Amino acid sequence: MPDAYPDRGEIRFRAHRDVGSVMNATVAFLRGNARELLTSYVALVAPVALAGGIALGLYFHQMGGMFADPMAMESDPFAMFNLTYAGLIVFSLIGTALTTAAAAAYVRLYREGMAGEITAGLLWEEAKGLMLPVVGLSVVYGLVVSFSAVIAIVPCLGILAWFAFVVWSIPYFAVTLAARMLDEPTLLDAYQRARDLVKGSWGPTFGALLLAFLLFYVVIMLVSIPLYVALMVIGINTVETDPAQMFSLMGAVMAPLQVISYAGYLIPLVAMFFVYGHLAEEMDGTSLSDDLDVLAGDAPLDGWIASAPAPSRPAPPASTPPSDLPDAPEADGPDAPDDPPGGFRGGGFRS
Repeated sequence: MPDAYPDRGEIRFRAHRDVGSVMNATVAFLRGNARELLTSYVALVAPVALAGGIALGLYFHQMGGMFADPMAMESDPFAMFNLTYAGLIVFSLIGTALTTAAAAAYVRLYREGMAGEITAGLLWEEAKGLMLPVVGLSVVYGLVVSFSAVIAIVPCLGILAWFAFVVWSIPYFAVTLAARMLDEPTLLDAYQRARDLVKGSWGPTFGALLLAFLLFYVVIMLVSIPLYVALMVIGINTVETDPAQMFSLMGAVMAPLQVISYAGYLIPLVAMFFVYGHLAEEMDGTSLSDDLDVLAGDAPLDGWIASAPAPSRPAPPASTPPSDLPDAPEADGPDAPDDPPGGFRGGGFRS
């Protein structure tokens, strides 16, 4: 089915891309829209991320107190499942929904050609209607994974079979989420769409998502190094005198680390939308059809971004006969490749 939204952005989401091109497009998109994207995205996500980080820090602090008094755990085994723990679960769920919805909202607005005009208020208006589907799909997927864990009780092969099922389901979950965020009106329609798109492309889809998460992990680790160094320096002497204080120190770095992590989630989320755009274009071919219609003069330039035409050569003077003009020199070598050198490389999505 055709997209519910056009694709007027400078970087198309509906385009044929291999795994490497998906990563290149993700990096180019984030780098080209970094200021606007981070300004509006962080404005929405930072309050929830800070609240979740504070809740996590308080929970670590309480765990430190339990660690210092082992008798407390024996007298109340459920002490760790307190109000702070409940708040941590709530903020984590809201944060996950908001980060996914905000990233999807920016992509939707970008595809409408609104890059450079997106504010935090506009992003919120687009994102607030997407949060509930994210929560719904996450809950359904979590229940499916939890109930499927029953097979793990089978000796030896049970845990391997369950792990294989979880890995197999990841591309279907990701493409279902992307389809619901960008195109489909219901979760059932999104799942049926994802099932058709991933069929025959599971390996490259999983590979692209895995690369995106690895890139996310590397970036977060590099950015978090100063926090971990400070934690180690402060904790060297503290742990020797009071080992329980390590939990409090870990809690102190959770709030800023939570904000950094939520910003880093943009990497796998944007890559997920590019993967979905490739799969949808490969099946529907709507972008190619639109291009052909525009070139044939049967459709307006709505949603079609063409490269700027090359400047035309000046016409020769009237006194110069056309036959006296020199012939254009022939190329000395093979044509230059379409893609610039460097960047990620990867195989195609379908065999």
